[in-house]
Amino acid sequence: MIIEQLFKESVYDEELKNYLLDFILYRFEEHDSWNLDYPLQELAYEIIKDTSYNFIQLFKNKSLSDFNNLKKYHLDKLKEYEDTVLSIVSEMEKIIETLKNQKEIWYGGNYGLPHKIKKLKNIRNLTFDKITKILQFLESKKYFKTNHQEITEQIFNKYLKLNQILEIKNWKTYKTHWFAYKSLQTSALISKLWEIGEKIKEENKFILMSDIHIKIKNFLENEPPEYLYWRLGNRYHYFLIDEFQDTSETQYFNLKPLIETVITTKPLEASALFVGDVKQSIYRWRGSQPSLLQNLKHDQIFKNYSRRCLF
Repeated sequence: MIIEQLFKESVYDEELKNYLLDFILYRFEEHDSWNLDYPLQELAYEIIKDTSYNFIQLFKNKSLSDFNNLKKYHLDKLKEYEDTVLSIVSEMEKIIETLKNQKEIWYGGNYGLPHKIKKLKNIRNLTFDKITKILQFLESKKYFKTNHQEITEQIFNKYLKLNQILEIKNWKTYKTHWFAYKSLQTSALISKLWEIGEKIKEENKFILMSDIHIKIKNFLENEPPEYLYWRLGNRYHYFLIDEFQDTSETQYFNLKPLIETVITTKPLEASALFVGDVKQSIYRWRGSQPSLLQNLKHDQIFKNYSRRCLF
């Protein structure tokens, strides 16, 4: 329903249509696929997970224009860095233009200097380890089996420039822009899908189970647990939580203050039993955190009242 509405709106919203086209091209470049069904279903699923709530709140007031401006900023930074690298690589290729097809003169044959230089053209898909190996090869000056001292020095001088550009600090900055750009491709659509989803829920007057967890979390952030007990009209003294390995962080955030309140105020009248097995965790797809069970015994509250809390 949400994805269907997204496509309906794109018919009349030129900006949304262009963003979807950009996303299709991005998916094709990254995954060689024009199919949008599966990636959009994945993104739509993110908006119904309570674990995605905080992330979505960061972007919910951003327009597609805002996302496009951010994308352009990071893309410009990427292009600036890549153009600088490609410029030096092109200069290297010109230096060896007349020799590059003479495979017998290169150390490494087909995998010698021309091959190494060519790999740098695809810098966006190279790891820093691979770049380091290429730079180490260039630093060695072992390009030729025969004497080509003048060309060797020319290539080495280009390497010195390249080495400065590709140093780890500059590389990390470059990859940060790349990851930010990739993230923005999907973040904008998640934000738009969330906006559509909220409208659908409001029009049809329903909420999701994940919305309940979030509403309780927001409530407890602004009110003490005592107030929640008062609203419930009851106070619980005994807690049994089964399958705890499938608890999400939001659910634990909501549960902990209720247990903590009764355990600390009336320890002799309250108890908590947590049952679970991290090896049986099957709900990670909806945000469960098995590590919560592992870390429970280190929680100071439960540690101080270990006789009243079993796990």
